[in-house]
Amino acid sequence: MQKKLFIYRYKWSEDNWMNWSKELLLRKKEVIESLEREWLHSEICFIDTNLKLVFFILIWRDIKKSNEIFLNSNAKIDTDHAAKLSEYLEFVSMSQLCFDFQVQNLWNTEIK
Repeated sequence: MQKKLFIYRYKWSEDNWMNWSKELLLRKKEVIESLEREWLHSEICFIDTNLKLVFFILIWRDIKKSNEIFLNSNAKIDTDHAAKLSEYLEFVSMSQLCFDFQVQNLWNTEIK
């Protein structure tokens, strides 16, 4: 899996982005279908209300293939999301992953 952190700032009011985030939650089925179509494992969004920043963590199975599919997509959820990102947020930076530790099957293992 390939992982990156993207950082954005609000172009104006954070309310616009929060309203779009709420709409995405209502359109969860479309979002999941889009992630599957684009070979994305996860798209995670955090906001920092003190710094007025939005953070996206994307986890891809194949970054090159995902980007190609997203950029050529005519799916309404994809075009809507791209438009909202462009309208409401300004790109600040992209960060590289330093480390990622994970515990596998933490809750499904039997303790002896």
